[in-house]
Amino acid sequence: MDEISRVRALHEHAVLDTEAEERFDRVAGMAAAYFDAPIALVSLVDTDRQWFKACIGLDVRQTTRDWAFCHHAIQLGADQVMVVEDATKDRRFVDNPLVTGEPNIRFYAGATLTTKEGANLGTLCVIDTQPRTRPSEADLAHLASLAKMVVDQIELSKARKALEERHQVLDLAEKLSLTGYWTLNTDTGAVFWSPQVYAIHGVDDENYRPGLDDALAFYVDGDRQMVETLLAENAAAGKGWDFDATIQRRDGTLRNVRSVAACQKDPNGHVRGFIGVFKDLTDERRVIAEAVEQERRYRLLADHASDVIAVYGADGRFTYLSPSITELLGYLPDELLGKTPYDLIAPEDQARVASEFAAAARSKSALTVEYRVRSKDGRSRWLEARPRFHRDEAGKVIQITDSVRDVTERREREVALAEARVAAESAATAKAEFLANMSHEIRTPLNGVIGFAEVLANTVLDTDQKRYVDRIRTAGKGLSALIDDILDFSKIESGNMTIEARPFDLRAMATEIVDLTRASIAGRLHLDIDYDGGLADRVIGDEQRTRQVLLNLIGNAAKFTHAGSVRLEVRRRQDWLEFRVVDTGIGISAEAMSRLFDGFTQADASVGRRFGGTGLGLNISRSLARLMNGDVTLESEPDVGTTAIFSLPYKPSADQPVSLPLRSARQRSERKLRILAVDDVPTNLELIEILVAGVGHDVTCAASGEAALERLRADPAFDLILMDVQMPGMDGLEATRRIRRMPEAANVPIVALTANVLADQIEACRAAGMDDHLAKPIKPEVLGETLDRVCRMAVPPPSSPTTPHGADPLAALKERYREQMKTFATEYSRMLAMPSEAGVAAIAAYTHSIAGTAGSLGFADVSTAAFQLESAAKQCREDGSAVESLPALIQAVLRAVEHT
Repeated sequence: MDEISRVRALHEHAVLDTEAEERFDRVAGMAAAYFDAPIALVSLVDTDRQWFKACIGLDVRQTTRDWAFCHHAIQLGADQVMVVEDATKDRRFVDNPLVTGEPNIRFYAGATLTTKEGANLGTLCVIDTQPRTRPSEADLAHLASLAKMVVDQIELSKARKALEERHQVLDLAEKLSLTGYWTLNTDTGAVFWSPQVYAIHGVDDENYRPGLDDALAFYVDGDRQMVETLLAENAAAGKGWDFDATIQRRDGTLRNVRSVAACQKDPNGHVRGFIGVFKDLTDERRVIAEAVEQERRYRLLADHASDVIAVYGADGRFTYLSPSITELLGYLPDELLGKTPYDLIAPEDQARVASEFAAAARSKSALTVEYRVRSKDGRSRWLEARPRFHRDEAGKVIQITDSVRDVTERREREVALAEARVAAESAATAKAEFLANMSHEIRTPLNGVIGFAEVLANTVLDTDQKRYVDRIRTAGKGLSALIDDILDFSKIESGNMTIEARPFDLRAMATEIVDLTRASIAGRLHLDIDYDGGLADRVIGDEQRTRQVLLNLIGNAAKFTHAGSVRLEVRRRQDWLEFRVVDTGIGISAEAMSRLFDGFTQADASVGRRFGGTGLGLNISRSLARLMNGDVTLESEPDVGTTAIFSLPYKPSADQPVSLPLRSARQRSERKLRILAVDDVPTNLELIEILVAGVGHDVTCAASGEAALERLRADPAFDLILMDVQMPGMDGLEATRRIRRMPEAANVPIVALTANVLADQIEACRAAGMDDHLAKPIKPEVLGETLDRVCRMAVPPPSSPTTPHGADPLAALKERYREQMKTFATEYSRMLAMPSEAGVAAIAAYTHSIAGTAGSLGFADVSTAAFQLESAAKQCREDGSAVESLPALIQAVLRAVEHT
């Protein structure tokens, strides 16, 4: 059929631009439910547009024809199905706005709406926003069957339209006595027909003049006798009639007719004849028969669907249930008619379901709801319902159709998954607790081994003894590094590793790493650095983790290179900072390199025996690099060497580091400290005493938290407390909290000295009131730095307990405070190096004390600058704003100090 004829046929069916109808929506909904598709349409293709008679899942009623998939489908011919599995891969649709934009069509299946004359009016189509494979032929046949149901409805609409027009003509004929009426004179037998009555009988009003016998002759046998009898009886009784009968035209066709008559009488009451209306019922009867057949088809489809199809009225009572309800719940459909869904829904779900139904009815939005029901045999089942609300012209709900399916197995899988998740989380918690305990239990004796090895190394030893001590130290440090690797691996695996972004000196860090490694290899290899002069000295990133990765990569290179060289190259490649560690070592085979980044893996078993290590280093290095939005890769050739490439985003920093006043070793050591060491292990106390006394400080020991409190009550004049955390009885956290409540000792710095090194354990120390944290095994150099820092913080006591006659006590106090202000730069530098949140909190608290004290002693500029810094730090802490402004404000405080 040509396009002009097709469009004419479309308009003759009088469906375009009509209101939405439940019968079309129902078929589209059935298609969407059957194919589990979010969108289903009854699309009619006009000259320049496609218009949707039914629209499930879209808010529009039409689009331009140029965009229409259905335009292509109707070209296929009568009763065809077009399938597009992935529109992004179909050259016809790849640039279609409905594919590149909303609703992002990917899958399309459309069956043509073909009339009995062969005109393709449009399609019934289902659409998905995800690609799909081609449905089975059975499924496509089902879609075609649904399309025929739509065509039946369109033909029904056409027939109804014709019937309405006939009713209008008949109404007009009754009012004006112009058409569709007849008269009979019973005295003469004369008959008169209007033109439409002639047409009903199939005769020409110009060549045919019926008499009474001629009119009766049109009725088929049986009906003719009925009409003759009725005419005689009603003429005698003087009353009219209303009957239906069948006539046969001269061409043999049968017509169903209705005759309605009124009796005409003279003034004396004698019957003179009849006047009536004659109506052809044939088309109306055919429409009704077609509607009945359509309903039969719909029922047949619903009766054989696997999902339950339910229909209930506005009162919520079932008026129809498909037979699949029996397989689902054991009830026959008739057993539930007149009941409501709430007669089946579990009591604990009824309020929720009622609330969701009411909300969907008000909002006119689609609803999917799940609930439990009790089957006839008493079993509990989970059902998923997708009700659709049908409304009258006023928007009032008049009927609800529901598609219900059994989702019990899916819900059971979800419960099993949730239980498995809880079990996994419990296992992860147990693992974390094990790692914490393992770390503490190993580090505690290891602290003694390494610490006393360091002490022993500083005594007079012969050659063999020195070699033995060095081996103890090396083995101890190796075990400590192993523990650190396992803890880092655990934190990365659990997602608890945090990455910071703050400015640091890249050149200094790289140089320091090379110097440290050079010292450790004792001239065995040539080790150098090639630093790109165009790089910024300071960059933004996580200095600690960057250092950790580089130390691991350079350490590996040195370990696996017997002779030759190791070189660190630091370069910029576009927006990336690239570290290349190039060695001339043993190299790695391609097969071995494919698994080197797996945890606890080395090139082969002999590597672990020959060179040692856990096999975690590269895994941790790559994981840390990726947490910093970078990566670690390897290039290698056996017996030639290996290049490890560590790349990070290049973010140069324009800030300048806080200038720290330099102090000589003599200045750092001239202040003698009184230190209280608290530990339940005598070996640890002995080691601390040796290390601290060795640098000229006094140590008092306490073997428990209770003993430490007693010491402080008797003599609170300590400069520092080194506090173990995990002790029997009162642990270090509780002891710290109690010390902070003692007025005489509340301000004494407390440093945790413990084997607990996990992030949450360190945070617990700070929350209890500790100022810093040092990990066991104790590293003498780190302990020494802590003592030096306390030396600089502590205000030296006056040379005499009494003030000389005439001296100004306030002036002496100001002078002492002026000396203390010289330590501000060091303290702020330490705080800036802390984790972001803790560092900001420390800056806010420290600056608060400066602002008040400096103001009280007359240092107004210092106080003003401190108040500004404190305000900015608190703002950062409260709303999470950027901390980049703090270094500049710190510089303002330090400049004010310089001018005092």
